[in-house]
Amino acid sequence: MFFYLLTIPILFGSLYMLFYLRRLKKHDKVLYRFCQLRRETMSIIREANFDLKPEDYAVLRALVEKTSDTIHDFNNCKVSLFNVRKLSEQVSRAKMIEALDVENPQIQKLCLGYTLAMLRAFFTFTPFIKSELGLRVAPYLLRALASLGGNYLKIQVKKMNELILWIKQESEEHGAALAAS
Repeated sequence: MFFYLLTIPILFGSLYMLFYLRRLKKHDKVLYRFCQLRRETMSIIREANFDLKPEDYAVLRALVEKTSDTIHDFNNCKVSLFNVRKLSEQVSRAKMIEALDVENPQIQKLCLGYTLAMLRAFFTFTPFIKSELGLRVAPYLLRALASLGGNYLKIQVKKMNELILWIKQESEEHGAALAAS
C-alpha cells in the first residue's frame, strides 16, 4: 500500500512534466524560427550595408522591426497574436513587406520565411485547428474510399461519415457556447 502512495504522486508529477515539456518545445520551435529569421536579416544588413539599394534596405529594416516586435511580445501575446482574427492582419503586414519592390532573391526568401513562420505559429498556437481541418476533410476522403470499395465498405463509410458530421456539429455548438461565455 505504501508503494502506491509513493507511485501515484510520482506518476502525476511525470505527466505534468510531459505536458509542460511539450508546451515548452512548441514555444521554442516557433520562437526559434523568428529569432533565426532576424539573425539572417541582420547578417545581410551587416555584410552588404553599402551595397544595398535603399528599397532593399527599407524592406530589411521593416522585416527586422516586425520580427523584433513578434519576438519581444511573444510570451505575452502568443495565444492572441497567432489566432484567426489576427492572422489576416499578420498576413497583410507580410504582404505589405512583399509588395515593396524587391529584386534581391535573398530578401525575397527572407520575406517568404517571415510569412511561413507566421503560418506555422498560427497552426501551432491555434487550438483544435488541425482536428477541425481533419474533420472537414474526412467526409470527402471517406466518400472517395466508398466509391472505390464494395457494398460493405460503403455501409461502413456511411456510418463513419454520419459520426464525423455529428462530431463536427457538436464541436461547433461547443465552440459557440465557449464564445458566448
